[in-house]
Amino acid sequence: MGSVGGTAILRTDDPEHARLVAPIQAFVSGKVWVDRRRATLGMVPFGKGREIAVGCKAFGEGVDLGTVTAKARGGRLEAKVVPSGKEWVVLIRLPASTPAGRVEDVVEVSSSVPGEPPAEIAVTGQVLASGS
Repeated sequence: MGSVGGTAILRTDDPEHARLVAPIQAFVSGKVWVDRRRATLGMVPFGKGREIAVGCKAFGEGVDLGTVTAKARGGRLEAKVVPSGKEWVVLIRLPASTPAGRVEDVVEVSSSVPGEPPAEIAVTGQVLASGS
């Protein structure tokens, strides 16, 4: 699972355009679908926190994800999952105590589906220096 990409070479009978190169890109997903794989916190003033929400649901009809959980791999962020009908909302929070500087972390969203790897959300942002 993850991003895959490459190029396709198309050959034609047109002598001026005998060969066309077309980029191909796709994302292979499992049963957990999140509405974005990259999220940004933007520019956060020093001493202020920020929270963003990412939608999450089962990929396909009849799929039961069971219990859905989220955790920040690097520990710079806090993550939790809130049910919303048949879907979930992953709340990703930058604590107000985060020091100034660049923030990079990955939030892993897991389900109870056997063998299903966690969906990953790459999160970036910038905490501004005090007085900026």
